[in-house]
Amino acid sequence: MSLLPQTLLNATNNEDQTLEIHSEILEPLSHSKNITRWEIPHKNILDADSVMIWKVYCDGKANDLEGNALTAVPLLNVGLYDTMKRARLYVNGKIISELNEVGKYLAIKTDFVPQEVKVEVNDYFSYANNEIKNDGGQIALAGAKMMRTPNDKELGPKVATAGHHYEVEASIKLHQIFMILKDAQLDTNNIEGKIMIEIDWCDLNSGKHALFVGTNPVANTNPEWRYLRVEEPRLILDFLTYNAEVQAQIRNSIWGDGGGINMPFREVALVRKNLLATGAGVERKLDLTMGMTGRAVQKIFIAKVMDATGTDAGTGNGTSKIWGDCRSDLLSDQSWNIRVNDLMIYDRDVDNRAEEFNYLQQTGERQFTCPPSTFGIRNATKADSSAKVANNDDIWVEACDIAYRNNTPVAGGGGNVVNAPKADGVLGEVAGNQLCDPVGGAVAPVQLANTRSMVCGRKNYLGVNLAKYKNGAESPLNAMRIGSTPIIFNLNYKGANDATTSQNTGTLYFFVEYLKMMNLKNGQISVMDM
Repeated sequence: MSLLPQTLLNATNNEDQTLEIHSEILEPLSHSKNITRWEIPHKNILDADSVMIWKVYCDGKANDLEGNALTAVPLLNVGLYDTMKRARLYVNGKIISELNEVGKYLAIKTDFVPQEVKVEVNDYFSYANNEIKNDGGQIALAGAKMMRTPNDKELGPKVATAGHHYEVEASIKLHQIFMILKDAQLDTNNIEGKIMIEIDWCDLNSGKHALFVGTNPVANTNPEWRYLRVEEPRLILDFLTYNAEVQAQIRNSIWGDGGGINMPFREVALVRKNLLATGAGVERKLDLTMGMTGRAVQKIFIAKVMDATGTDAGTGNGTSKIWGDCRSDLLSDQSWNIRVNDLMIYDRDVDNRAEEFNYLQQTGERQFTCPPSTFGIRNATKADSSAKVANNDDIWVEACDIAYRNNTPVAGGGGNVVNAPKADGVLGEVAGNQLCDPVGGAVAPVQLANTRSMVCGRKNYLGVNLAKYKNGAESPLNAMRIGSTPIIFNLNYKGANDATTSQNTGTLYFFVEYLKMMNLKNGQISVMDM
Protein backbone atom coordinates (compact mmCIF):
# COMPACT_ATOMS: atom_id res chain seq x y z
CA MET A 1 0.00 0.00 0.00
CA SER A 2 1.52 3.33 -1.05
CA LEU A 3 0.94 6.92 -0.13
CA LEU A 4 -0.57 9.42 -2.54
CA PRO A 5 1.61 10.03 -5.61
CA GLN A 6 3.06 13.53 -5.96
CA THR A 7 0.93 14.10 -9.03
CA LEU A 8 -2.27 13.78 -6.99
CA LEU A 9 -1.13 16.06 -4.19
CA ASN A 10 -2.94 19.38 -4.20
CA ALA A 11 0.32 21.29 -3.90
CA THR A 12 2.93 22.83 -6.14
CA ASN A 13 5.89 20.62 -7.02
CA ASN A 14 8.89 21.02 -9.30
CA GLU A 15 8.27 18.01 -11.50
CA ASP A 16 8.68 18.73 -15.20
CA GLN A 17 5.59 17.22 -16.81
CA THR A 18 3.37 17.68 -19.82
CA LEU A 19 -0.07 18.72 -18.68
CA GLU A 20 -3.33 19.24 -20.54
CA ILE A 21 -6.38 20.90 -19.02
CA HIS A 22 -9.90 20.16 -20.21
CA SER A 23 -12.70 22.40 -18.90
CA GLU A 24 -16.35 21.49 -18.83
CA ILE A 25 -19.51 23.27 -17.69
CA LEU A 26 -21.68 20.73 -15.90
CA GLU A 27 -25.41 21.27 -15.43
CA PRO A 28 -27.09 19.60 -12.44
CA LEU A 29 -28.99 16.33 -12.66
CA SER A 30 -31.68 17.95 -10.55
CA HIS A 31 -32.28 21.26 -8.81
CA SER A 32 -34.89 22.52 -6.35
CA LYS A 33 -35.09 25.16 -3.65
CA ASN A 34 -33.84 22.54 -1.19
CA ILE A 35 -31.12 20.53 -2.96
CA THR A 36 -29.00 20.37 -6.11
CA ARG A 37 -27.28 17.24 -7.46
CA TRP A 38 -24.51 16.72 -10.02
CA GLU A 39 -22.89 13.56 -11.37
CA ILE A 40 -19.18 14.09 -12.04
CA PRO A 41 -17.97 12.51 -15.30
CA HIS A 42 -14.96 10.18 -15.37
CA LYS A 43 -12.42 12.35 -17.16
CA ASN A 44 -8.96 12.08 -15.59
CA ILE A 45 -7.87 14.10 -12.53
CA LEU A 46 -10.41 16.54 -11.07
CA ASP A 47 -8.67 19.82 -10.27
CA ALA A 48 -9.34 21.08 -6.74
CA ASP A 49 -9.72 24.63 -8.10
CA SER A 50 -12.85 23.67 -10.03
CA VAL A 51 -15.69 26.06 -9.31
CA MET A 52 -19.38 26.01 -8.41
CA ILE A 53 -21.45 28.96 -9.64
CA TRP A 54 -25.01 29.87 -8.74
CA LYS A 55 -27.38 32.83 -9.14
CA VAL A 56 -29.50 34.37 -6.41
CA TYR A 57 -32.64 36.39 -6.98
CA CYS A 58 -34.93 38.45 -4.80
CA ASP A 59 -38.40 39.07 -6.18
CA GLY A 60 -39.24 41.88 -3.76
CA LYS A 61 -38.27 44.59 -6.19
CA ALA A 62 -41.09 43.53 -8.46
CA ASN A 63 -43.09 46.06 -6.50
CA ASP A 64 -40.82 48.98 -7.44
CA LEU A 65 -43.39 50.55 -9.70
CA GLU A 66 -45.88 50.61 -6.84
CA GLY A 67 -43.49 52.55 -4.64
CA ASN A 68 -43.24 49.71 -2.14
CA ALA A 69 -39.86 48.42 -3.19
CA LEU A 70 -37.99 45.80 -1.24
CA THR A 71 -34.31 45.43 -1.85
CA ALA A 72 -32.13 42.60 -0.53
CA VAL A 73 -28.44 43.01 0.34
CA PRO A 74 -26.35 39.86 1.02
CA LEU A 75 -24.86 39.41 4.48
CA LEU A 76 -21.97 41.82 4.77
CA ASN A 77 -19.36 39.37 6.10
CA VAL A 78 -19.99 36.17 4.14
CA GLY A 79 -22.32 37.22 1.33
CA LEU A 80 -24.15 34.56 -0.64
CA TYR A 81 -22.08 31.72 0.79
CA ASP A 82 -24.68 31.60 3.54
CA THR A 83 -27.23 30.30 1.06
CA MET A 84 -25.49 26.89 1.36
CA LYS A 85 -26.48 24.67 4.27
CA ARG A 86 -24.59 21.44 3.62
CA ALA A 87 -22.22 20.08 0.94
CA ARG A 88 -21.57 16.36 0.28
CA LEU A 89 -19.25 14.43 -2.03
CA TYR A 90 -20.31 10.83 -2.75
CA VAL A 91 -18.64 7.88 -4.44
CA ASN A 92 -20.92 4.88 -4.99
CA GLY A 93 -23.35 6.21 -2.42
CA LYS A 94 -20.65 6.62 0.27
CA ILE A 95 -20.01 10.08 1.71
CA ILE A 96 -16.33 10.81 1.08
CA SER A 97 -16.33 14.39 2.33
CA GLU A 98 -18.97 16.74 3.70
CA LEU A 99 -19.34 20.15 5.30
CA ASN A 100 -22.27 21.22 7.47
CA GLU A 101 -23.29 24.82 8.19
CA VAL A 102 -21.27 25.96 5.21
CA GLY A 103 -21.87 29.70 5.66
CA LYS A 104 -20.88 29.71 9.33
CA TYR A 105 -17.68 27.76 8.64
CA LEU A 106 -16.68 29.93 5.68
CA ALA A 107 -17.34 33.06 7.75
CA ILE A 108 -14.45 31.90 9.95
CA LYS A 109 -12.15 30.76 7.19
CA THR A 110 -12.52 33.84 4.98
CA ASP A 111 -11.13 36.02 7.78
CA PHE A 112 -7.82 34.15 7.57
CA VAL A 113 -6.81 36.25 4.57
CA PRO A 114 -5.45 39.79 4.30
CA GLN A 115 -8.03 42.56 4.37
CA GLU A 116 -7.23 43.66 0.83
CA VAL A 117 -7.82 40.12 -0.44
CA LYS A 118 -11.20 39.96 1.28
CA VAL A 119 -12.31 43.26 -0.24
CA GLU A 120 -10.71 43.11 -3.69
CA VAL A 121 -11.03 39.38 -4.42
CA ASN A 122 -13.25 37.35 -2.10
CA ASP A 123 -16.06 39.90 -1.93
CA TYR A 124 -16.47 39.68 -5.70
CA PHE A 125 -16.86 35.91 -5.52
CA SER A 126 -19.25 35.83 -2.56
CA TYR A 127 -21.00 39.21 -2.92
CA ALA A 128 -20.02 40.04 0.64
CA ASN A 129 -18.94 43.52 1.70
CA ASN A 130 -15.98 43.46 4.10
CA GLU A 131 -14.85 46.97 3.28
CA ILE A 132 -13.80 48.91 6.36
CA LYS A 133 -13.04 52.63 6.33
CA ASN A 134 -11.10 54.90 8.64
CA ASP A 135 -13.18 57.92 9.57
CA GLY A 136 -11.22 60.30 11.77
CA GLY A 137 -9.45 57.47 13.54
CA GLN A 138 -12.60 55.42 14.04
CA ILE A 139 -13.51 52.15 12.36
CA ALA A 140 -16.66 52.21 10.25
CA LEU A 141 -18.45 49.93 7.84
CA ALA A 142 -18.06 51.30 4.36
CA GLY A 143 -21.70 50.57 3.49
CA ALA A 144 -23.11 48.14 0.97
CA LYS A 145 -23.53 49.93 -2.32
CA MET A 146 -26.92 49.09 -3.75
CA MET A 147 -26.37 50.36 -7.29
CA ARG A 148 -25.69 48.71 -10.62
CA THR A 149 -21.94 49.17 -10.58
CA PRO A 150 -19.02 46.74 -10.32
CA ASN A 151 -19.44 47.01 -6.54
CA ASP A 152 -23.17 46.48 -6.61
CA LYS A 153 -24.42 44.31 -3.74
CA GLU A 154 -28.13 44.41 -4.52
CA LEU A 155 -30.16 41.29 -5.28
CA GLY A 156 -32.73 41.85 -7.98
CA PRO A 157 -35.51 39.92 -9.71
CA LYS A 158 -35.00 37.30 -12.40
CA VAL A 159 -36.88 39.36 -14.97
CA ALA A 160 -35.56 42.91 -15.16
CA THR A 161 -38.01 45.72 -15.85
CA ALA A 162 -37.61 49.47 -15.73
CA GLY A 163 -35.29 50.36 -12.93
CA HIS A 164 -34.90 46.76 -11.75
CA HIS A 165 -31.68 44.92 -11.36
CA TYR A 166 -30.78 41.49 -12.57
CA GLU A 167 -29.60 38.65 -10.38
CA VAL A 168 -26.14 38.37 -8.88
CA GLU A 169 -23.88 35.38 -9.36
CA ALA A 170 -21.63 33.88 -6.70
CA SER A 171 -18.83 31.35 -7.12
CA ILE A 172 -16.71 29.16 -4.86
CA LYS A 173 -13.87 26.71 -5.40
CA LEU A 174 -14.69 23.11 -4.58
CA HIS A 175 -11.76 22.73 -2.20
CA GLN A 176 -13.33 25.42 0.02
CA ILE A 177 -16.30 23.17 0.78
CA PHE A 178 -14.69 19.73 0.42
CA MET A 179 -11.60 19.41 2.59
CA ILE A 180 -10.46 16.26 0.77
CA LEU A 181 -9.81 18.40 -2.32
CA LYS A 182 -7.68 20.74 -0.22
CA ASP A 183 -5.21 17.91 0.34
CA ALA A 184 -5.63 15.66 -2.71
CA GLN A 185 -6.98 15.60 -6.26
CA LEU A 186 -9.28 12.81 -7.42
CA ASP A 187 -8.38 10.66 -10.43
CA THR A 188 -11.91 10.11 -11.68
CA ASN A 189 -10.78 7.74 -14.45
CA ASN A 190 -9.58 5.23 -11.86
CA ILE A 191 -12.68 5.42 -9.66
CA GLU A 192 -15.50 3.03 -10.43
CA GLY A 193 -19.11 3.95 -9.84
CA LYS A 194 -20.95 7.26 -9.63
CA ILE A 195 -19.24 10.37 -8.27
CA MET A 196 -21.90 12.76 -6.97
CA ILE A 197 -21.95 16.24 -5.46
CA GLU A 198 -24.97 17.45 -3.48
CA ILE A 199 -25.64 20.92 -2.09
CA ASP A 200 -28.40 21.49 0.45
CA TRP A 201 -29.66 25.07 0.35
CA CYS A 202 -30.75 27.02 3.41
CA ASP A 203 -34.33 28.02 4.04
CA LEU A 204 -34.15 31.22 2.05
CA ASN A 205 -37.64 32.23 3.14
CA SER A 206 -36.50 32.79 6.73
CA GLY A 207 -35.27 36.34 6.18
CA LYS A 208 -31.92 35.53 7.88
CA HIS A 209 -29.76 35.33 4.79
CA ALA A 210 -29.96 38.91 3.52
CA LEU A 211 -30.59 42.47 4.68
CA PHE A 212 -34.00 43.68 3.45
CA VAL A 213 -34.57 47.35 2.74
CA GLY A 214 -37.82 49.00 1.74
CA THR A 215 -39.18 52.45 1.05
CA ASN A 216 -42.49 51.58 2.67
CA PRO A 217 -42.21 48.77 5.24
CA VAL A 218 -45.84 49.23 6.29
CA ALA A 219 -46.93 48.09 2.88
CA ASN A 220 -44.26 45.39 2.62
CA THR A 221 -46.01 42.83 4.79
CA ASN A 222 -46.11 40.10 2.15
CA PRO A 223 -43.48 37.55 3.27
CA GLU A 224 -43.06 36.33 -0.31
CA TRP A 225 -41.40 39.63 -1.14
CA ARG A 226 -38.55 38.60 1.16
CA TYR A 227 -37.92 35.26 -0.50
CA LEU A 228 -34.57 34.58 -2.08
CA ARG A 229 -34.20 32.01 -4.84
CA VAL A 230 -31.19 30.01 -6.04
CA GLU A 231 -31.26 29.22 -9.73
CA GLU A 232 -28.91 28.11 -12.51
CA PRO A 233 -26.35 26.32 -10.33
CA ARG A 234 -23.59 24.71 -12.33
CA LEU A 235 -20.06 23.40 -12.02
CA ILE A 236 -17.07 24.57 -14.04
CA LEU A 237 -14.76 21.56 -13.85
CA ASP A 238 -11.12 21.35 -14.84
CA PHE A 239 -9.73 17.89 -15.63
CA LEU A 240 -5.96 17.41 -15.69
CA THR A 241 -4.26 14.97 -18.04
CA TYR A 242 -0.57 14.18 -17.55
CA ASN A 243 1.71 12.43 -20.00
CA ALA A 244 1.25 8.71 -20.66
CA GLU A 245 4.12 7.68 -18.35
CA VAL A 246 2.71 9.52 -15.33
CA GLN A 247 -0.82 8.29 -16.02
CA ALA A 248 0.48 4.70 -16.22
CA GLN A 249 2.28 5.06 -12.88
CA ILE A 250 -0.89 6.22 -11.17
CA ARG A 251 -2.94 3.42 -12.70
CA ASN A 252 -0.40 0.76 -11.71
CA SER A 253 -0.46 2.02 -8.11
CA ILE A 254 -4.25 1.70 -8.01
CA TRP A 255 -4.76 -1.48 -10.06
CA GLY A 256 -1.51 -3.32 -9.32
CA ASP A 257 -0.85 -6.17 -6.92
CA GLY A 258 -0.26 -3.84 -3.96
CA GLY A 259 -2.75 -2.36 -1.57
CA GLY A 260 -3.64 0.61 -3.74
CA ILE A 261 -2.92 4.19 -2.74
CA ASN A 262 -3.74 6.00 0.50
CA MET A 263 -4.94 9.58 0.48
CA PRO A 264 -4.70 11.28 3.92
CA PHE A 265 -6.94 14.32 4.20
CA ARG A 266 -8.61 16.63 6.69
CA GLU A 267 -12.32 16.57 7.36
CA VAL A 268 -14.61 18.89 9.34
CA ALA A 269 -16.97 17.50 11.97
CA LEU A 270 -19.74 19.73 13.30
CA VAL A 271 -20.93 19.47 16.90
CA ARG A 272 -23.83 21.65 18.11
CA LYS A 273 -24.62 22.49 21.71
CA ASN A 274 -27.51 24.55 23.05
CA LEU A 275 -26.92 27.35 25.55
CA LEU A 276 -29.61 28.11 28.11
CA ALA A 277 -30.72 31.61 29.02
CA THR A 278 -29.46 33.20 32.21
CA GLY A 279 -30.43 36.22 34.26
CA ALA A 280 -28.66 39.56 34.61
CA GLY A 281 -25.50 39.15 36.66
CA VAL A 282 -26.04 35.39 37.02
CA GLU A 283 -22.94 33.29 36.33
CA ARG A 284 -23.25 30.19 34.19
CA LYS A 285 -20.66 27.40 34.11
CA LEU A 286 -20.92 24.76 31.39
CA ASP A 287 -19.01 21.60 30.55
CA LEU A 288 -19.81 20.80 26.93
CA THR A 289 -18.75 17.50 25.39
CA MET A 290 -17.77 17.47 21.74
CA GLY A 291 -16.74 13.78 21.53
CA MET A 292 -14.07 12.89 18.90
CA THR A 293 -12.77 9.87 20.88
CA GLY A 294 -10.26 7.75 18.98
CA ARG A 295 -9.79 10.37 16.26
CA ALA A 296 -6.75 12.40 15.28
CA VAL A 297 -7.79 16.04 15.80
CA GLN A 298 -5.88 18.94 14.32
CA LYS A 299 -7.91 22.11 14.98
CA ILE A 300 -11.04 23.27 16.74
CA PHE A 301 -13.00 26.42 15.82
CA ILE A 302 -15.83 27.63 18.06
CA ALA A 303 -18.65 30.03 17.19
CA LYS A 304 -21.12 31.28 19.82
CA VAL A 305 -24.36 32.45 18.19
CA MET A 306 -26.77 33.91 20.72
CA ASP A 307 -30.36 34.82 20.04
CA ALA A 308 -30.06 38.57 19.49
CA THR A 309 -32.87 40.72 20.87
CA GLY A 310 -33.34 44.26 22.13
CA THR A 311 -30.26 46.43 21.90
CA ASP A 312 -28.13 43.62 20.53
CA ALA A 313 -30.55 43.11 17.68
CA GLY A 314 -30.41 46.83 16.93
CA THR A 315 -34.15 47.36 17.34
CA GLY A 316 -35.09 45.45 14.24
CA ASN A 317 -31.99 46.14 12.21
CA GLY A 318 -29.06 44.80 14.18
CA THR A 319 -26.85 41.77 14.51
CA SER A 320 -29.19 39.21 13.10
CA LYS A 321 -29.74 41.35 10.01
CA ILE A 322 -26.32 42.38 8.69
CA TRP A 323 -24.37 39.25 9.62
CA GLY A 324 -27.18 36.78 10.10
CA ASP A 325 -26.05 33.81 12.19
CA CYS A 326 -22.57 33.85 10.63
CA ARG A 327 -20.86 35.37 13.66
CA SER A 328 -19.58 34.59 17.17
CA ASP A 329 -20.80 36.72 20.08
CA LEU A 330 -18.46 37.77 22.88
CA LEU A 331 -20.16 36.97 26.19
CA SER A 332 -20.03 38.93 29.40
CA ASP A 333 -17.13 37.89 31.71
CA GLN A 334 -16.29 35.13 29.26
CA SER A 335 -13.64 32.56 30.18
CA TRP A 336 -12.97 29.07 28.84
CA ASN A 337 -10.66 26.10 28.64
CA ILE A 338 -10.53 22.75 26.85
CA ARG A 339 -9.86 19.34 28.35
CA VAL A 340 -8.14 16.86 26.02
CA ASN A 341 -7.13 13.37 27.12
CA ASP A 342 -8.06 14.27 30.71
CA LEU A 343 -5.67 17.24 30.72
CA MET A 344 -6.46 20.96 30.46
CA ILE A 345 -4.85 22.48 27.37
CA TYR A 346 -4.10 25.70 29.25
CA ASP A 347 -2.85 25.91 32.83
CA ARG A 348 -5.55 28.48 33.65
CA ASP A 349 -8.81 29.56 32.07
CA VAL A 350 -8.54 31.93 29.12
CA ASP A 351 -10.25 35.19 30.10
CA ASN A 352 -8.20 37.66 28.09
CA ARG A 353 -9.17 38.76 24.58
CA ALA A 354 -5.55 39.19 23.44
CA GLU A 355 -4.77 35.67 24.58
CA GLU A 356 -7.86 34.36 22.76
CA PHE A 357 -6.80 36.12 19.60
CA ASN A 358 -3.30 34.65 19.83
CA TYR A 359 -4.69 31.11 20.10
CA LEU A 360 -7.02 31.75 17.18
CA GLN A 361 -4.09 32.98 15.10
CA GLN A 362 -2.28 29.71 15.70
CA THR A 363 -5.03 27.78 13.93
CA GLY A 364 -4.79 29.59 10.61
CA GLU A 365 -2.78 29.03 7.49
CA ARG A 366 -2.55 32.82 7.36
CA GLN A 367 -3.23 35.65 9.80
CA PHE A 368 -6.75 36.23 11.09
CA THR A 369 -7.83 39.75 10.12
CA CYS A 370 -10.68 41.70 11.65
CA PRO A 371 -11.13 45.11 13.28
CA PRO A 372 -10.16 44.82 16.97
CA SER A 373 -13.57 46.04 18.07
CA THR A 374 -15.30 43.14 16.34
CA PHE A 375 -13.27 40.61 18.30
CA GLY A 376 -12.68 41.98 21.75
CA ILE A 377 -15.17 44.74 22.57
CA ARG A 378 -18.52 43.92 24.03
CA ASN A 379 -20.18 46.96 25.52
CA ALA A 380 -21.66 48.61 22.48
CA THR A 381 -24.83 50.15 23.78
CA LYS A 382 -23.88 53.79 24.18
CA ALA A 383 -25.03 56.23 21.54
CA ASP A 384 -22.60 58.22 19.49
CA SER A 385 -21.92 61.89 20.09
CA SER A 386 -20.80 64.70 17.86
CA ALA A 387 -17.35 64.41 19.38
CA LYS A 388 -17.30 60.68 18.61
CA VAL A 389 -16.69 59.90 22.25
CA ALA A 390 -19.05 57.47 23.92
CA ASN A 391 -17.28 55.20 26.35
CA ASN A 392 -13.97 53.41 26.56
CA ASP A 393 -15.36 50.26 24.99
CA ASP A 394 -16.78 51.52 21.74
CA ILE A 395 -14.71 54.63 21.06
CA TRP A 396 -13.08 52.94 18.08
CA VAL A 397 -16.32 52.12 16.32
CA GLU A 398 -18.22 54.79 14.48
CA ALA A 399 -21.98 54.81 14.11
CA CYS A 400 -22.14 54.57 10.34
CA ASP A 401 -24.18 53.79 7.27
CA ILE A 402 -25.05 50.18 6.58
CA ALA A 403 -26.21 50.44 3.01
CA TYR A 404 -27.19 52.93 0.36
CA ARG A 405 -30.53 53.12 -1.35
CA ASN A 406 -31.01 54.21 -4.98
CA ASN A 407 -33.82 56.77 -4.95
CA THR A 408 -33.35 58.60 -8.27
CA PRO A 409 -36.59 58.07 -10.22
CA VAL A 410 -36.66 57.02 -13.83
CA ALA A 411 -37.68 59.81 -16.18
CA GLY A 412 -41.44 59.68 -16.56
CA GLY A 413 -41.97 58.09 -13.19
CA GLY A 414 -41.67 54.58 -11.84
CA GLY A 415 -38.61 52.59 -10.95
CA ASN A 416 -35.13 53.84 -10.15
CA VAL A 417 -32.24 54.97 -12.29
CA VAL A 418 -29.45 52.44 -12.68
CA ASN A 419 -26.04 53.69 -11.53
CA ALA A 420 -27.49 56.52 -9.50
CA PRO A 421 -25.03 58.03 -7.02
CA LYS A 422 -25.03 56.66 -3.49
CA ALA A 423 -25.88 60.11 -2.17
CA ASP A 424 -29.42 59.50 -3.32
CA GLY A 425 -30.19 57.71 -0.12
CA VAL A 426 -28.23 56.70 2.91
CA LEU A 427 -30.17 54.38 5.13
CA GLY A 428 -31.08 56.01 8.41
CA GLU A 429 -30.59 59.51 7.04
CA VAL A 430 -33.37 59.63 4.51
CA ALA A 431 -36.93 59.32 5.67
CA GLY A 432 -38.64 56.28 4.27
CA ASN A 433 -35.50 54.16 3.88
CA GLN A 434 -36.11 51.51 6.45
CA LEU A 435 -35.02 47.98 7.20
CA CYS A 436 -37.83 45.47 7.16
CA ASP A 437 -38.48 42.80 9.70
CA PRO A 438 -37.97 39.36 8.12
CA VAL A 439 -41.36 38.06 9.20
CA GLY A 440 -43.37 41.07 8.16
CA GLY A 441 -44.59 44.34 9.56
CA ALA A 442 -43.08 47.77 9.97
CA VAL A 443 -40.01 48.56 11.99
CA ALA A 444 -38.34 51.73 13.15
CA PRO A 445 -36.02 53.59 10.78
CA VAL A 446 -32.40 52.60 10.88
CA GLN A 447 -30.48 54.04 13.78
CA LEU A 448 -26.89 54.57 12.78
CA ALA A 449 -25.65 54.44 16.36
CA ASN A 450 -26.74 50.82 16.43
CA THR A 451 -23.75 50.03 14.23
CA ARG A 452 -21.81 49.37 17.39
CA SER A 453 -24.18 46.71 18.65
CA MET A 454 -24.06 45.12 15.20
CA VAL A 455 -20.28 44.73 15.02
CA CYS A 456 -18.71 44.96 18.48
CA GLY A 457 -17.69 41.55 19.74
CA ARG A 458 -19.43 39.75 16.85
CA LYS A 459 -16.30 38.04 15.53
CA ASN A 460 -15.15 36.56 18.81
CA TYR A 461 -14.30 33.18 17.31
CA LEU A 462 -12.29 30.81 19.46
CA GLY A 463 -9.64 28.52 18.06
CA VAL A 464 -7.35 25.77 19.35
CA ASN A 465 -4.53 24.16 17.37
CA LEU A 466 -3.86 20.58 18.47
CA ALA A 467 -1.23 19.81 15.81
CA LYS A 468 1.77 18.08 17.37
CA TYR A 469 4.39 20.03 15.46
CA LYS A 470 4.52 23.72 14.63
CA ASN A 471 6.21 23.07 11.31
CA GLY A 472 3.79 21.41 8.96
CA ALA A 473 0.71 22.37 10.97
CA GLU A 474 -1.34 22.18 7.76
CA SER A 475 -0.20 18.69 6.90
CA PRO A 476 -2.92 16.02 6.94
CA LEU A 477 -0.52 13.85 8.98
CA ASN A 478 -0.05 16.26 11.90
CA ALA A 479 -2.63 15.99 14.69
CA MET A 480 -3.27 14.86 18.27
CA ARG A 481 -4.77 11.44 18.94
CA ILE A 482 -7.81 11.59 21.24
CA GLY A 483 -8.06 8.69 23.66
CA SER A 484 -11.10 7.08 25.25
CA THR A 485 -12.32 10.25 26.95
CA PRO A 486 -14.06 12.93 24.88
CA ILE A 487 -12.93 16.50 24.37
CA ILE A 488 -14.69 18.79 26.86
CA PHE A 489 -15.14 22.54 26.44
CA ASN A 490 -15.44 24.49 29.71
CA LEU A 491 -17.31 27.79 29.28
CA ASN A 492 -18.04 30.40 31.96
CA TYR A 493 -19.98 33.63 31.43
CA LYS A 494 -22.56 35.94 32.99
CA GLY A 495 -25.80 37.49 31.94
CA ALA A 496 -24.99 41.17 31.53
CA ASN A 497 -27.04 44.22 32.45
CA ASP A 498 -25.84 46.45 29.64
CA ALA A 499 -26.96 44.23 26.76
CA THR A 500 -29.17 41.22 26.32
CA THR A 501 -27.05 38.78 24.32
CA SER A 502 -25.49 37.02 27.29
CA GLN A 503 -28.89 36.53 28.90
CA ASN A 504 -30.44 34.76 25.93
CA THR A 505 -30.44 31.23 24.68
CA GLY A 506 -27.96 30.42 21.96
CA THR A 507 -26.08 27.75 20.03
CA LEU A 508 -22.43 26.74 20.16
CA TYR A 509 -20.94 25.43 16.92
CA PHE A 510 -17.77 23.35 17.18
CA PHE A 511 -16.02 22.90 13.83
CA VAL A 512 -13.47 20.16 14.47
CA GLU A 513 -10.87 19.48 11.79
CA TYR A 514 -9.62 15.91 12.08
CA LEU A 515 -7.75 13.41 9.92
CA LYS A 516 -9.17 10.73 7.67
CA MET A 517 -7.71 8.32 5.16
CA MET A 518 -9.14 7.32 1.79
CA ASN A 519 -7.88 4.16 0.15
CA LEU A 520 -8.27 3.69 -3.60
CA LYS A 521 -7.74 0.08 -4.75
CA ASN A 522 -8.94 -1.45 -8.01
CA GLY A 523 -11.32 1.44 -8.56
CA GLN A 524 -13.01 1.04 -5.17
CA ILE A 525 -12.88 3.65 -2.43
CA SER A 526 -12.95 3.14 1.33
CA VAL A 527 -12.71 5.91 3.93
CA MET A 528 -11.66 5.55 7.57
CA ASP A 529 -10.54 7.68 10.48
CA MET A 530 -6.78 7.92 10.89
